Amino acid sequence: MQQKGDLFLRKVRYSIALGLLYLIGRGTPIPWVVPTEHEDLFAMELSNMIEDMLGKDPSGGSVLALGLGPYMSIMVFLRIFMSIGPKEKRPKISRNVMRKMTLIAAFAVATYQALLETRHMEMREVSFILSAQVLTVITLVAGCAFTIFLAEANTEKGFGGMSLIIMINILTNTRKNLVPIVLELKEGGSQNIIVAFVLVVIGIGLMFVSAVFDYSELRLKTFRVMINNELSEVGYLPIRLNPSGAMPIMFAMTFFLIPYYAIVGLGLLFPENQVLKVMQANMNLNCIPGIVLYVGMILVLNFAFASVFVDPVNLAKQFRESGDCLVGYKPGKETEKAIKKELYFCCCIGAAMQGICIGGPLISGALQNSTSKLYSIPMTMMILTGISLAMVREARVLIDFRDYKPFL
Repeated sequence: MQQKGDLFLRKVRYSIALGLLYLIGRGTPIPWVVPTEHEDLFAMELSNMIEDMLGKDPSGGSVLALGLGPYMSIMVFLRIFMSIGPKEKRPKISRNVMRKMTLIAAFAVATYQALLETRHMEMREVSFILSAQVLTVITLVAGCAFTIFLAEANTEKGFGGMSLIIMINILTNTRKNLVPIVLELKEGGSQNIIVAFVLVVIGIGLMFVSAVFDYSELRLKTFRVMINNELSEVGYLPIRLNPSGAMPIMFAMTFFLIPYYAIVGLGLLFPENQVLKVMQANMNLNCIPGIVLYVGMILVLNFAFASVFVDPVNLAKQFRESGDCLVGYKPGKETEKAIKKELYFCCCIGAAMQGICIGGPLISGALQNSTSKLYSIPMTMMILTGISLAMVREARVLIDFRDYKPFL
């Protein structure tokens, strides 16, 4: 029995070890940096949310202060860029070359982000050939490289991929986030308690809705020419009602950083520009423009990820080569168009669900001029649900493989 469970248990043990290494890294301070909470040009609400999801440390005191943000931003940007246009005209790039491009671009973004972060850091004098600021930039980029290594190692040999890092960030920050929320509830009286109760109930409801959408699927009946028995009557192509899961919510946050850091960089070059100051003030999930931008990114990424996970061109090609087809559609272009139509229909439903469930509470908080993290509770719970469901599916695959192993 132990031999049967080797693969699953080995992956779990490997992920636990990587998770412990990540927690140790997060708790390791940069010796010459004095940790201080700073009021960034960026409002603290979004900064805290990025810290919760991606491991970004607003105080800058940890060697892993940059988190996974640079890597995730570049990875999704390149993936979307490479999927633009007809498949036959897209550049043919191997997985190894794509990985190298992603890492080079991620380190460039991490260096730029580290330079911006050091502007707010209080540093002690160091007796070294390099200045404290240069050493801090090198340390932060090296820490980002270590975080990327842990995420890739867990994807290859562990359990949960980089989602494990995100889940660790959310869970370890839960206690810290609860303290100000509890204090806020005590100061605000019964009105805030009612608001908190309503938001928690909504969050729990959204967890249920997310699970329903994640497991619901649209089934396109297929006709399998090569199977001439009763099994051919039950063939279908499943498309999940929410094809992209929680990934658009997580990656939209990393994408949100791209225009933010671009605006901050321009603000340093043109400090008196009023337009840039207004844009910086609104790049925040406490403001309507920032919320609209974030929700818009979620909608776009829903379609982008769905096209990657369910490739209509490749599926239509596979159907044609195997002699199979969708019932009621001719092989080739007609099948491809039918798959695209149903896929985009599911994307519209999933994207609308996420946009309403996340944008609604955030807009409600913005209209009340609130900076409370209460209004981000539904979003956090949806992300946790999405990550948990993805891990459950992965565990089921590993367990099924374990059970079928004697027959392979």
